Amino acid sequence: MNVALVNTNRYLSPPVVPIGLEYLVSPLEERDSVEKALELLRGSEPATVGVNPYIRLFEGMPVSHVATTSPAGGRLVGQTGNNPGMLKPVFYTNIDGDWLKERISGDALFVLEGTKEKVNYERI
Repeated sequence: MNVALVNTNRYLSPPVVPIGLEYLVSPLEERDSVEKALELLRGSEPATVGVNPYIRLFEGMPVSHVATTSPAGGRLVGQTGNNPGMLKPVFYTNIDGDWLKERISGDALFVLEGTKEKVNYERI
């Protein structure tokens, strides 16, 4: 995660606006980096953090080539076969979903996107 994050609400008393953040896990991010990002996000004191480990792939993206050809390519979800040009949705993650669920379970701050009916701005 390559982010400069400042919670401006820390400097306002009382906080004026609840902040909801999205954490899109980078397609080539490793577990140690995800751990650091989760700690950074906890420390920024937002109202909620939506965590999304998947990105949509499109033909021609460098990560699409890595995701579909590398033996350690990660996990593909969606229409992976008979899908010229990847016009039907194909998603990729390098992070094990069970591992990520374990890291954020029990912490009401984090929501694994796609597992709840509401998106983050509806949760605050």
